[in-house]
Amino acid sequence: MLFVSLLNLHATTFYNDAIQNKQEQKIEISKAFRESVNDANDIVKRGEYYKILKYKSDTLSIIEQLKLLNISQENRQTIHDDIVLYFELINNISSKLQEKAPKLQEHHKTVIESSHNIDKRIAAIGLSELSQNWYEINNIKNNFIRNPNEKLEEAFHTRLTAMTTIITELYLNEEQEKPLFQYLNGYENYFKELSAAYSSAEYKNLKKIKPLSYKIKAQLEFLAPYN
Repeated sequence: MLFVSLLNLHATTFYNDAIQNKQEQKIEISKAFRESVNDANDIVKRGEYYKILKYKSDTLSIIEQLKLLNISQENRQTIHDDIVLYFELINNISSKLQEKAPKLQEHHKTVIESSHNIDKRIAAIGLSELSQNWYEINNIKNNFIRNPNEKLEEAFHTRLTAMTTIITELYLNEEQEKPLFQYLNGYENYFKELSAAYSSAEYKNLKKIKPLSYKIKAQLEFLAPYN
């Protein structure tokens, strides 16, 4: 009787361990894909091209892990096809970005690192119209990165022109005016580089990235074991 009980206990433990291992596999592949999406965003939004090789390697690893999951073949194939589509999308876009905006990371970093100083300079001038234009410019740029389109591209340049006009009409001294114009000129060049690269990659392709990544995340997070 004791022997039978021990066998039952061993079988139960083995079964529970197997279930736990399968669950851990699903958690790991879901986590790995989320991390690859972060890398893809860094590549596409900030020009961190040095992450491309890692992104490709991680994606291939995810595809291999997918083969080991205890799910239906139909489910596996659907997820596989979506991951491959996402991979090809990022790969094609990153190729266009490297071609059209090889220094995107450097220019993005310069714009971001200098923005706090410009914020303070604009606030010190104390003109609400200037501050509002500055807020709108940054908001348009952020929206363009999330959802690139020609309307936002045009709006950015309109706001930038308006801001340049406001600064000119303030007749600031050179110490106040020069750093503002230098920064805005760099900001404009960065945005032109970004918009040219995004246009080359095609806005419609960039718009596919986010919904497809959400779809795959949901598929991986709610996988049901196949019995």
